[in-house]
Amino acid sequence: MLSRLVFSSKSLWRASSGVQSSLAIRSMSHTRHEVNFNPPLLPAIDAENGQLYDPKTQTLEDFLNIRLGEDMPTIHDDKKPERDVKNFPRVLPPIWPDRTRLYLLPDSWFEYFYKKTGVTGPYVFGVTFGTYLLSKEWFIVEHEIFTGASLAILTAAICIKAGPALRKWGGEVQDAEVNLWNEWQDGMKSFLNNLVGVENEAQESARQHKILFDAKRENVKLQLEAEFRRRQMVAYSEVRNRLEYLLAKQVAERQYQQQHMVNWIIDGVAKGISATQEKDFLQKCLSDLKLLSSKHKISLT
Repeated sequence: MLSRLVFSSKSLWRASSGVQSSLAIRSMSHTRHEVNFNPPLLPAIDAENGQLYDPKTQTLEDFLNIRLGEDMPTIHDDKKPERDVKNFPRVLPPIWPDRTRLYLLPDSWFEYFYKKTGVTGPYVFGVTFGTYLLSKEWFIVEHEIFTGASLAILTAAICIKAGPALRKWGGEVQDAEVNLWNEWQDGMKSFLNNLVGVENEAQESARQHKILFDAKRENVKLQLEAEFRRRQMVAYSEVRNRLEYLLAKQVAERQYQQQHMVNWIIDGVAKGISATQEKDFLQKCLSDLKLLSSKHKISLT
């Protein structure tokens, strides 16, 4: 039973070492509480030397001086479908002995008679069966009987006087050993629960990393979209400036052409008028002005 309970401690220690190394990498981006990755050691099995089982220095097979086969039945066999736990339950060793009557007879014998004959049945059966043995001389009363009776009385007196103290001492020793193994079992449960908790934290951290990576991808997409729109705006501004430049150039060319044409026409007309014609035009203009002033009674000074 001992080997079935603890034969996997070395593998657990190795697994915990692997978990420790892998989780050390994960802890770089996620803070978690400190966990003891060393499983609790088995209590001392060797009473003479008081040696403790350390999975780092020796194997369980060497410590228990046994050989664990591959097909060796373990406590995990109860979970197999072919295991009939209902009709063939696992027998647990009792901590205390069964109840007795008259310091000698098991209480189960009396319980058997109670169902058939009542509460007086066992005692009547004992008296009648003893009388039958004496009457048939199958049980012969001789001097050894009295010696055995005296020894029985002496033994009963010793049991009555010293029995409770011996039982208390043995119970304390047994309770101490049981408590020692219970503490180891609780420590192993705590150790495994810590491993499960750390693994759950690592899985949760991995899920949080996925959310973080998704957010970073969205951020990169937003940056790409912003850069795309900025470049579009730059291209729009450049094209608009180029079009405005071409429009301004065409307007300037048109204005220059019109001004040049007006100057060319004025110069051509001015060159086509002689001095006598200019003088005649001035005289005619003055005469026209005088005629207009006489009509409207405007004096010219």
